[in-house]
Amino acid sequence: MEFIKSEELKNKNIWVGLLKGKFVLYDNSLFFLYQNGYDELTLLELENGGIKNKNVFFANPKSLNIPSKWVVDNDKIAVGDGICVDLKTKSIVNHVCSIEPERHKSAYEFGEYTVLYNEASNYTSKKNDKTLWNIAVRGYLYTGIQKYGNDLIFGTDGMGGHFCIVDIESGEIKLDINTGGTNHFCVHNGSAYLLNVKKNTALCVSLCNYNITDEVKLYGKAAFESSLYLFDDILYVSTFKNENKYTLISSYKIDDK
Repeated sequence: MEFIKSEELKNKNIWVGLLKGKFVLYDNSLFFLYQNGYDELTLLELENGGIKNKNVFFANPKSLNIPSKWVVDNDKIAVGDGICVDLKTKSIVNHVCSIEPERHKSAYEFGEYTVLYNEASNYTSKKNDKTLWNIAVRGYLYTGIQKYGNDLIFGTDGMGGHFCIVDIESGEIKLDINTGGTNHFCVHNGSAYLLNVKKNTALCVSLCNYNITDEVKLYGKAAFESSLYLFDDILYVSTFKNENKYTLISSYKIDDK
C-alpha cells in the first residue's frame, strides 16, 4: 500500500463516540458521514483519494443516534429517530428505517449453513439444522460475519479486540490477530484489509494462505472508532490526532496484483 494524501478536519466535539463516521458507497461515489458536534453532521464526497465536496447539516441532537448505530437504507443514511441524510439530494429528510445494524444480528444465513452468535462471544455453525461445532472467541462481535469460500470472517472488540477467520465446516481458527479492536474490514480480490489499532497500521491479509502480505503505518492515530473503506483500488481510513481535535481522512493506493 502506498500513501496518497491526508485531509484534516477540525472536530467541534472530541468525545470519541461521536467521531466514528461511516463510509457509504452510493451511485458509484464514495461518501463519509460523521458527527461533528452534538447537532452537526458533515457529509464528504471522496474522489481520487481526497475530498471532492462537503455538505454540513444540522439536526436535533436528542433525535440522533450515535454513529455506530447508523444504517444505510438505499439512498439514505438513517442517523436517528425518523431522520436520514439523503445522499441523492444532499439534505436531511424525514424517513423511518427498520433495518437492524449489522453487528447486532445473532444469526447469519449462508445457504445451507447457519452461524449463530450470542453476547457471551460463543459461535455455533449449523448445516441443515445439524450442529457442526461451537467455539468461543475473545471479544464481542462488531463487524457482522462474512463468508469467503469455506471461511467465516469477522472482527471483535472488548477483551483485546481480534480479527478472526474460522473454517465454517470444522470450526478451526485459521487466523486470529489481536488488533486492539476490529469494527471494520474490507474483502477484495482474495485479500482482507483491516486496521491494527495496537500497531497503528493498515493490514492486507491473504485469504488463501492467511499471511499478512502488506502493512503500512497510518497517518494520525488509529482508534476503535476509526473506519475504513476500499473503493476504486484506494483504501480510505479515518484516524485522529491532537487528542481527537482533528479527524484525518487518509488514502492509500493498494497493490492489486
